[in-house]
Parts: sequence; structure tokens; C-alpha cells
Amino acid sequence: MKLKHLVLIVFVSVFLSRCASGATIEGMTVKDYKSEKRIGDKIFIKPVIGGEETSPFGISKISNKNFEEAFKKSILDSNFFSKISSTTDDDWIIEMSIVSVDKPKFGFVFTVKSVINYKLYYKNKLVFSKNINQTGRATFSDAQVGVKRVRIANEFSAKNNIKSLFESLNEMALDNVDLNSVGTKLNSY
Repeated sequence: MKLKHLVLIVFVSVFLSRCASGATIEGMTVKDYKSEKRIGDKIFIKPVIGGEETSPFGISKISNKNFEEAFKKSILDSNFFSKISSTTDDDWIIEMSIVSVDKPKFGFVFTVKSVINYKLYYKNKLVFSKNINQTGRATFSDAQVGVKRVRIANEFSAKNNIKSLFESLNEMALDNVDLNSVGTKLNSY
């Protein structure tokens, strides 16, 4: 009888270790990007929309909450802004929408493509709007278990997406645009 219980516990443990988990905050956080110029002091980050929660028995996804937290950590590390604001009264506001996350269902190499829409406002005026497409790739050497490989590819894709946004924002900051006349020029990024 004890052997049956032991076998059942081992089986359940192995099964659960192979369950899907969502993209992690740590895995999506950009830590290696520093802007050449600060854009502003504080930024308010609207709640992210478009993400999905991961079912343990499904495939890994990017949740709104985890992407938002990864973005907050990334933006502070990037030096674009020094603080995250808790009110919409500040000059700078960003909103993000996860438009799509395309991922394979099986394979040895997983490539995930994320499309995220970013809108940056200065004093309630849209100064930057862009859909950013980025991929992330995970191989068998990143993880032997497929569900973990998909999660890692999701994280790489989201991280690359945020980093691509930072590159666009850096161009904007270096242009030294007069923020009182924002609008058409910045929307072209």
C-alpha cells in the first residue's frame, strides 16, 4: 500500500513540474539598458491590457500584471524617469496594450513574437505611439521541458519588446524636442 502512495506522489510531482507557468517579472525585466538622457522626473503607468493568465494545463502566457511590473522595474533601471507616479496628475503617462503573442505549440526551438502598443502622453497630449514587434527564442539548451521553453521564449520576447521601446524613447529624448510643441514630430517614431 505504501508503495502505491509513493508511486502516486512521484507521478503527481513529475506531472505538476511540467505544468505551464506564466512569463515571470524577473524574466521580462530589462536590466542592461541605460538611456543617454532623462525624459522626465515621474511617469504614471496605466494598467496594462491585452495580456492573459496562464492555465497550469495550458501554454505559457504573458499576464497584464507581470508585464506591468516588469515594465516598471525596467523603466526605473533605464534612467528615463526617476520615479513611478501613483496619480495621473503628473506630466508623463504611458499606456500599454499587449496586442498579440504568437507562439508555437511544439518543437525543440520556440520562437515567440509579441506585438505591444505603447502610447506616451505629455500633459495629456499624445507624443509617441507605436506598435512594437519583437521575438524571443528559447532552445533545448535553455530548458529541456517544452512548457518551460515556451515561458522563456515569452520572457525574451517581452524583454526585447521593452528594450526596443527604450531605443525609440532614447531617440526621442536625444532629439531635444521642445515639449511645448509636441505632437506630430514625436508620433513618427
